[in-house]
Amino acid sequence: MPNSQLQNYKAIISRYIQAKDQNRPHLLSKVFSTNAQLQMQVNSENIAFPSQTHGLQDITQVLVKSFGQSYENIYTFCIEESVTVQNGLVKCQWLVGMSERETGSLRIGVGDYHWQFSKRADGLVDSLMIKIEQMLVLNAEHQDALLYPLENLPYPWCSRQKLLEQLPNLAALQLIKSTL
Repeated sequence: MPNSQLQNYKAIISRYIQAKDQNRPHLLSKVFSTNAQLQMQVNSENIAFPSQTHGLQDITQVLVKSFGQSYENIYTFCIEESVTVQNGLVKCQWLVGMSERETGSLRIGVGDYHWQFSKRADGLVDSLMIKIEQMLVLNAEHQDALLYPLENLPYPWCSRQKLLEQLPNLAALQLIKSTL
C-alpha cells in the first residue's frame, strides 16, 4: 500500500478522534459515509454503548454528542505499532483517558478499532467496529496524575513505549498496561 494512502486513513481517523475528544460533531461528516454502520463490543461494565448504530446522524449522536455530555478531558491515542491495513480495513489498538463530568471520576480504557474505508472516491468510513477490552474507573483524586501525562504525549498517534512511560505507576493501571 502506498504510504500516501496510509496517511489519508490516519488523517480521517485523527479527524474522528478530534470530533469525539473535543466535542465537534460537525467533523464526522468528513469521517463517515451517510449510511455508515457502527458496531460496539463492550467487554466492561464500566461504560455502555448501543451494540449497533446506523447512519451518520445516529453515529454522531452516540460517539460525540451523548459521549460529550457525559465525559470531558478526553484523550484518545491510537497505538502506532498496532496499525494494520488490508483492503481498506484499518485496525489499530487504542487507549483513552477521560473524566466523568458529573462526578469527576476517571475512566481509562483500551481496545481496538476496525475501520472499513470505502472504495468510493470520497474514501470515507463505511463501517467501524469499536472493541472495548478494558475500562477502569479511578477516583477523581488521580485526575492530575493521569491527565497531565496524557496531555504531553504525541496526539492522537503515539507509540506504545511512550504511553507506557507516561502512564502513572498506579496499581489500578497494571491491567491497562499489561493489555497494551
